[in-house]
Amino acid sequence: MLKFRGILPQPPWKGLPIPRGLANKTKQRNPQGGITQAPFKVKSLDKSKEITLTGIVDTGAIYSTIPTSAIEQLGLPQIGVTSLTLLDGRNVTARMFIGIMEIEGREIGTTFSSLGNGFITIGVRDLEGLGFKVNPSTGKLEPTAILG
Repeated sequence: MLKFRGILPQPPWKGLPIPRGLANKTKQRNPQGGITQAPFKVKSLDKSKEITLTGIVDTGAIYSTIPTSAIEQLGLPQIGVTSLTLLDGRNVTARMFIGIMEIEGREIGTTFSSLGNGFITIGVRDLEGLGFKVNPSTGKLEPTAILG
């Protein structure tokens, strides 16, 4: 174990200590155990229909995923199919649809995937496109600058 003579006290656990400057910031903990969920709206292209869903914010996924029932209800047009690699390493074929996503009043035209399993996720492309980031300590979305 490393010795931190006079710099930081030895931690009561194995491993490196939390620096004093970060100690106060780590008191907040995500009540959902590291999972961030957020409500969002999905709208048809002409904005005549919309539904509100709550999905898991998946910063490891490119596309947002919505259930087939939502796609049918909104009448979103299919633009093709693509092959996706899931977290467990499986390759699956997903149908792709276009629509509008809104989070906290910010809208973006986007491509949704549908795996037919009912998963609802917000992908990193939409998250960044709408100008949000995940605060892992609180489990909430925070506004950020949209980089262009």
